[in-house]
Amino acid sequence: MSRPGVRGGNLSMGVYSKGMGLLLGGLMGGTVSPVQQGATAAYLQTHPLADPAGKSYTMQAGVPDLGGTVRPYTYLGCQITAAEFSCEVNGGLTVSIEVDARDVSEAQTLAAPSYPVVNEFHFAQAALKLGTYGAEALVDGIRSMSLRIERPKHDGGPYMGSAGLRSQGVLNAWSAVSGTNPT
Repeated sequence: MSRPGVRGGNLSMGVYSKGMGLLLGGLMGGTVSPVQQGATAAYLQTHPLADPAGKSYTMQAGVPDLGGTVRPYTYLGCQITAAEFSCEVNGGLTVSIEVDARDVSEAQTLAAPSYPVVNEFHFAQAALKLGTYGAEALVDGIRSMSLRIERPKHDGGPYMGSAGLRSQGVLNAWSAVSGTNPT
């Protein structure tokens, strides 16, 4: 079963030490090459703000019905349109990602998950700097923060002649970066 012209939804999770680069790349665009930090096992990724054209994903969710059967929902042609990161004292860094999907199908088999060994980023690892780029100053006494990055896009249809499916949206406004007043 297929539902053309799907809009999408939100994906909320903790921010982990591995596996986040693909999602950040989908939001920020551009090409990223991880750089090993010295002789350590650590890598650094820098995600410049660029056009995310051509970056789309397939996402899948297993949703149990009332009878307990887990139904596979496979979302095709997913694009990330916004993300909000937040953290507070005694909590982990979390992200809520807004996704638009081109199509959804229940015909595909539910994939088996794999779980890499990861660490969740938490408040004790956080620092907040404010100011002009390159001259930021560390701010002390922060108890919570949030940062939102939006990539406004034309919704891409659906149009006649495309079997009811949406095309890839294109950026149609300046990216917006906002946040809460740190407390």
